[in-house]
This record gives sequence, structure tokens and C-alpha cells, in this order.
Amino acid sequence: SLIQDTGISSTDKITRDPTLTINNSYYGFKLGNIKYSLNSTNGIDGDWINTFNYIQSTQFKQGINEVWVRRIIDKLGTVSDATKFTFTLDTGVPSVPTVSITKPITITNYGVFTRDGETTISGLEDGATVQYIVNGNWTDQKPVPTEGYNKFYIYQTDVAGNQSGTGISFTYAPTLKAPTTKQEPWT
Repeated sequence: SLIQDTGISSTDKITRDPTLTINNSYYGFKLGNIKYSLNSTNGIDGDWINTFNYIQSTQFKQGINEVWVRRIIDKLGTVSDATKFTFTLDTGVPSVPTVSITKPITITNYGVFTRDGETTISGLEDGATVQYIVNGNWTDQKPVPTEGYNKFYIYQTDVAGNQSGTGISFTYAPTLKAPTTKQEPWT
């Protein structure tokens, strides 16, 4: 089984960490009595390698991986039926989400200015979780800007636990008013 089933679910067998372990439920069972295959199609054919301890994570490919495992059950080399373990390896960093101000008033070198603090977030992967840092505080709720300067970061974490992030800052001024003038009488 996977030592760490990373990401959203700890049981979906989608991970960014392909480190495997064997459940040793047999008395006197030694890891040296294990054989594994990464290219068997039926648990019989393929190349079988001794000592499961030395399976390298670099041997796994992105996507679906099958590992067949069997044990030697006696001194004559009789092997048990093979058991197949399937998991999905995903180490790719998700694309950076796009955050945009729905109704910007002006965009300058100093930032985006708006009277409407509504943002549009796109580019999220299916099943990804989203978290934000808003003015220094973590939340899983879409930010509601406050009047003045706002800075928030959005992170998406895909189902395998890979994280990506981006940031945006803007000035939200919902009560912008036209300047007032005071007329002085002519003297």
C-alpha cells in the first residue's frame, strides 16, 4: 500500500508520493521473501525482482501504475499467487489560477482600482480545493474585500496534493465620491 496517500482523500490511491509498503501479516515473514513486478500483465508473466525494499520511486510513471507482489512460501521457491496494487502518481504542479477584478475602474503601475470588489477566479482543476490568504489570514471562503488596499493569494491543491498559487492586490473604494468644491463669494 501507499505509505502516504497524499491530497484530498487518504484512500483514493491518488498521490504525489509513490513510496510503498507491504503489510506483513505472516508470522516469520521476511521482506527478502518478496518479489515484485512493475511490468506483469497478469501476475505471472513479466520481470520479477527480489527485495521489495529497493523499489525506486523513479521507476514509477506519471499516471496509473500497477505493482504485482508475491511471496516465496517455502525453501523450494514456491511462490504465492500475486496481488495487484494499483495507484495513480501525479507530481505535476497544477496551473496557476487566474484571478481578475470583474469591474476594474483603472489599472496602473500601483495596482487595480475598483468600486466593485467582485473577483472572478478561473483555471481551477476538477476536484481541487481552494484556499486563500486574505490580508495575512487563511480562509477557504472566497474573499470579500474591505475598503482600501487588499491583497490576497489563492492556492489550489489538486487531488494528489500538489499546490500552486498566485497573488493579486487591488484598492477597493466603494464610496468614491466626486470631489466637492466650496464657492466663495466674489468680493
